[in-house]
Amino acid sequence: MVSTQLGCYLCAINTYNTGSSSQCLSCPTGMVALSVGSVSCVVSPCSIGSYTTTGTSAGCKLCPAGTYDTQFGAGSSCTSCLLGTSSSAVGSSSPCSSCGPGTFADASGASSCTSCPAGTYTASSGSSSCSGCPVGKASSSIGAVSSATCSTCPAGTYSLKAASVCTPCSPGYYNLNDGSSSCTSCPVGTYDPYYSSASMSSCLPCPPGYASSVTGASECTICSGGKYSNVQGTTCLTCTTGTYSNAGAIACSDCAAGSYSVSGSSSCSSCPAGTYSSDVRSGFCTKCVAGKYSSAGSLSCSSCPAGSYSSEGSSSCSLCVAGTYASSEGSVSCTKCSAGSYAGSSGLSSCQLCAVGYYAGAVAAVSCVVCPAGSVAVEGSSACSVCSGGTYALSTSSSCISCAAGTYSVSGASSCLACGAGSFSLSGSTTCRVCSAGTFADSTGLSSCEVCSAGSYSSGGASSCSLCPSGTYSTSVQAVSSAVCQSCLAGTQQPSMGASSIDSCLSCAAGTYSGAASAHCYTCGVNTYSLPLSSSCTACPSGFTAVSNSAGCSSSTFNFPLVPYADSVTMESSLFAVAGAVGYTLQFDARSETEEDVDFVYAFTGNSSSYVYKNSGSSWPSIYIPSRSGVKMKFTSDA
Repeated sequence: MVSTQLGCYLCAINTYNTGSSSQCLSCPTGMVALSVGSVSCVVSPCSIGSYTTTGTSAGCKLCPAGTYDTQFGAGSSCTSCLLGTSSSAVGSSSPCSSCGPGTFADASGASSCTSCPAGTYTASSGSSSCSGCPVGKASSSIGAVSSATCSTCPAGTYSLKAASVCTPCSPGYYNLNDGSSSCTSCPVGTYDPYYSSASMSSCLPCPPGYASSVTGASECTICSGGKYSNVQGTTCLTCTTGTYSNAGAIACSDCAAGSYSVSGSSSCSSCPAGTYSSDVRSGFCTKCVAGKYSSAGSLSCSSCPAGSYSSEGSSSCSLCVAGTYASSEGSVSCTKCSAGSYAGSSGLSSCQLCAVGYYAGAVAAVSCVVCPAGSVAVEGSSACSVCSGGTYALSTSSSCISCAAGTYSVSGASSCLACGAGSFSLSGSTTCRVCSAGTFADSTGLSSCEVCSAGSYSSGGASSCSLCPSGTYSTSVQAVSSAVCQSCLAGTQQPSMGASSIDSCLSCAAGTYSGAASAHCYTCGVNTYSLPLSSSCTACPSGFTAVSNSAGCSSSTFNFPLVPYADSVTMESSLFAVAGAVGYTLQFDARSETEEDVDFVYAFTGNSSSYVYKNSGSSWPSIYIPSRSGVKMKFTSDA
């Protein structure tokens, strides 16, 4: 019933109460109450053995197998069969049937009973389970109704409760007795590879190289690499350092020289590069000392060749870098080349000395530096030596060369310079010497100065001698000034410079003259004359005349009176000549009664030459005509 708030209860489905009773009444057969709290019953829509999901006859369904319904009504479900019962009919209207002996139903709503499986049985009806055969026994029968079907398991087998068969003892186990619930394991150090063993003798000892450390072994475990077993054993023994073994070994083998092993090794390892092992059965490898090396698996270390080196534990040797060397085998380091030497490539066993003219100023040089011109270096030099003054050197020289005579140099010179004109030098000079007075050097690069010859002189540092001037001479050699130049006497001439003898002073001819130190003789003028070696000209006495350059005077003046006429007049003279005369001075004398100026033109010839003069005025010229053959004149005058 369902409780209400006033302490009343609603009637359940298929019950009712009209209100006159203190309890709910069941609906009569064939009637139903489809909801709670019904006050009356109605005719059931479904027959016995069915149920409805909608409350109407349209939703009626037969009860499925495993269920049943014994009442008319409109229930929403059928009643399930109890444990130990079953119903295979659909739409059953009667309770379920009990399971017979040898069968069971272990869940409600069973549509059939299940036969007891092998190893179990049940002797009663309505069982919800089957009883199992006791331990040590087994039954293969299905649906057994008695324990008599359970058979005892023989030795070598066993069974647990409810066994369908006796289980053979697994390999590694045995069973001495019938009806056993378990098997006994073989002890450690033994094994049994077979099933169903019924005797301890089935447990066999492990052969050498094998071991069993647990009970119940079906086989012995092969000793792994690095272990061994030479007798029946429960465990495999570990190989010691310096030995090894393969799987299943009965003993460990020694490692060969050049190899090693740690404890429990399955093989020997080659000594790594840079180490070695010279003995068998080694547990470690020794590092190569510095200066030696080795490849993998070496029995010993090799010395590094000259030109290389190594540190401890090296697998190879390192070449000495350029600028260093190692002179012997087994070197632990490289030595730097000393100053004055070099190593131009790697891997050298010695350094080379710098060649002549080269140097290396620092250690560890990879090349030598050429000395600059003007300096030198012998083989193996760490520095260049600068050539002193008076010497020089070309590039790559081992010694300085003295400057030749006529040249000089300062310190560090690459060549010698020629002395300039007016100077000289001896071999190995640092400067040039100036030529002394009275000497000269007329070109560059001379080793001595020459003496000035007669007729010349010089002061210090002369590139040439100065010549005595014209009109002078000198007989002295190596003269130092012009004071040695002597004047030629008056009446002589010396036209050339540098005369070296008085004989160079030439006499002046008649009609000429000169003063002292004269370069030339000068011609005496008209109406003067001179004798040879004259220092001056002498005037002709009165009434005498002379042409220029005369050696004497003569009477050679002619007067030609001209009388003017009213008109013009022409007068021509005859040829006149004076023996020995070299020229004529013509004096024109014209008189005019009126004292008027007279213009005239006169012409004359001499030495086959013609001369024409024109005069205007009252002055009358005096004209010198150079002629040795005489003169013929013609005058024309206009009044």
